[in-house]
Amino acid sequence: MSLILDLTTAARAMLDAFGGNTPDWLTEEAKALEAALEAVNDAASTQLERSDARSIHASDEIEIDSDALASRADDGTWVGAWVWVPRDDEPVCATCEQDVCECDVVDLEP
Repeated sequence: MSLILDLTTAARAMLDAFGGNTPDWLTEEAKALEAALEAVNDAASTQLERSDARSIHASDEIEIDSDALASRADDGTWVGAWVWVPRDDEPVCATCEQDVCECDVVDLEP
């Protein structure tokens, strides 16, 4: 994933710009960023996993991206996919009967 490499390179360049005088807090944040990027990289699917997923599941309604994430288990792999959900002429929200609303929006803020 070139985006991960680009982000890692940019973070290292930022630290190098301090010429050895990088504040401790920034060094720690850079380490956390690198660990998070490594976790994302580890979750990247392989070409074989995507190919297998496409041959089993791909259709006009299911797509597997070239950068799909994967979750591996002992007996198989979950590969991320896009699943088409057609929009009916009925209102989207059963609560307020509006096409666009916030009734079912989940607040992820702590």
